Amino acid sequence: MKIFTKQEKSIILVLSSLLVVGIIGLIAKKYMFDGNSDNLRLVGISEEISKIYSNIEKDSNEEYSININTADEIEMVDLPGVGPVLAKRIIEKRKEMGGFKDLDDLLKVSGIGPKKFRKILPYITFE
Repeated sequence: MKIFTKQEKSIILVLSSLLVVGIIGLIAKKYMFDGNSDNLRLVGISEEISKIYSNIEKDSNEEYSININTADEIEMVDLPGVGPVLAKRIIEKRKEMGGFKDLDDLLKVSGIGPKKFRKILPYITFE
């Protein structure tokens, strides 16, 4: 007694494969773009960030730029999308790492993903 025809087995195989690929994609997205995993190197993200950074036209008014390695909580909350809680996380991660050395170091802060990073990038400097 056959439960599935050959065609039905093929369809089940294709759907199962798509499900597995989708799950792998979700896992990869979480660890590559979330910035919450200290154990994984953000593969290829440095090059992407460099491209974004080079394409952003900085505001000519320097009073809007802050040095992310020296700014205090009060200065950081002036950044778009950064409130007191995120400002504290940035400062804690900065202390833990001994300062932000690369652009992608900021993505290691819980709560900063690519979207928020793009928002604040025009207003920060790394010195």
